[in-house]
Amino acid sequence: MKRKKLKARDRLIVSLDVAGKREVISLCSKISGRVSTLKLGLELIYSIGPEIVNTVKSFGYGVMLDAKLFDIPNTVAGALKAIGRLDVNMVTIHTLGGRAMLTGAVKTLKEQRENKIRPLLLGVTILTSLDDSDLDLMGFKKNHINSVLDLAGFAAEAGLDGVVCSAGEVEKIREKTGSDFYIVTPGIRLPEDDVGDQKRVSTPRDAVSKGADFIVVGRSITRNKDIGGAVDRYLEEIRGALKDD
Repeated sequence: MKRKKLKARDRLIVSLDVAGKREVISLCSKISGRVSTLKLGLELIYSIGPEIVNTVKSFGYGVMLDAKLFDIPNTVAGALKAIGRLDVNMVTIHTLGGRAMLTGAVKTLKEQRENKIRPLLLGVTILTSLDDSDLDLMGFKKNHINSVLDLAGFAAEAGLDGVVCSAGEVEKIREKTGSDFYIVTPGIRLPEDDVGDQKRVSTPRDAVSKGADFIVVGRSITRNKDIGGAVDRYLEEIRGALKDD
């Protein structure tokens, strides 16, 4: 899946930030195949279990499993072996876990059986709910932009397929890692949307114009009264950004 081959529907990943299977089924139906991939996060996995992956796939969607793995290398490797059996398209891991954890994760996925989908391994950098003041309190020596750049470089060197970061870091990461390194951008809102608990946000057009391959949108779509219409609005913004290229 090269970046140049991504269509607008491939680039928009809708996050199912719900806790019940009925809600998942309802959202899968209302999104009605407008996008290629849906994101399943910790709330769903812990509420329902990994079998929810098959529910989403039964509607024809790919799955981004936002597992945010962060543990000692052996534990993460074991988790990825199990995740590999789920045939998801993407899985996330924290870049702060260290070189051994990251390289071990890459090795584990590459050793998966050939008849299974080898998911893209995406490194979470600095959460978009954090800003410089938060990092300062946590003891970081650098601001969020430089911290993200360091972690993105670290991920690329370890062999990850890409990273998750805010739109504000996309251009510099793209310069540093090249066009074949995937960049996934959460914290995406339309101008009229509520920011919620995010601190580093951007519009879909801005994120894609800067070089993001994928944008992740949750509540702005899933809590909209017209879910299909909301998806279409985001897709329109993405297409506009691609034309701007």
